[in-house]
Amino acid sequence: MPTPVATQPRSPIDWSALRRRMVAAHALLDQNTSPTAERRRDILRARARVAAVAPASMTSTGTRLELLEFSLLHETYGIETAHVREVAYLHDYLPLPGAPSFVLGITHLHGRMLTIFNLKPFFGLSSQGLTNLNKIIVLEDGATEFGLLADSVSGSLRHMEEGSLQALPPTFTGLRAQFSRGITADSLVVLDARRLLRDSRFNAGPADHPSL
Repeated sequence: MPTPVATQPRSPIDWSALRRRMVAAHALLDQNTSPTAERRRDILRARARVAAVAPASMTSTGTRLELLEFSLLHETYGIETAHVREVAYLHDYLPLPGAPSFVLGITHLHGRMLTIFNLKPFFGLSSQGLTNLNKIIVLEDGATEFGLLADSVSGSLRHMEEGSLQALPPTFTGLRAQFSRGITADSLVVLDARRLLRDSRFNAGPADHPSL
């Protein structure tokens, strides 16, 4: 079972020191995380589900959305597959002491170091700890890539009209509302993947981490 994160959520971050720890951690993970044959099969199956329908199937006008569904606690979320590189199991990760609470840590995936974020504390949701069922959804846009922690990921994709999204209910406030595009009639919350990828809080850099 993954080790829980020990963090200080609202302290200024020394990103230069954090990056040095990430490089050192990468070397440690490289020694211990060579994927087993079973893990490689799991990753390939998950990638196949995500890639089953190419992003090009979306209309050129952008009015149709193709969504990967996943859960956080008892809520169901959707995120555009155009920004999803793959889905993988989270077996091992290295916590980063002093990082914000929503920075779970780093892991080694396909020979590359990947930062993992936990949207539960970022959105102000209660956390019940991690289990062996945790998955990571890897987002990328050509310039940025990172993983989002999910309690479960659906094996199917949803296609819908963007115009069918409804306004968020009043209970959605703060960051959860800021990074959501809307909600469906059956309570699927559609996240704004592009906004997540472009937000500085999800990109380690030389500047201090912005306050939440």
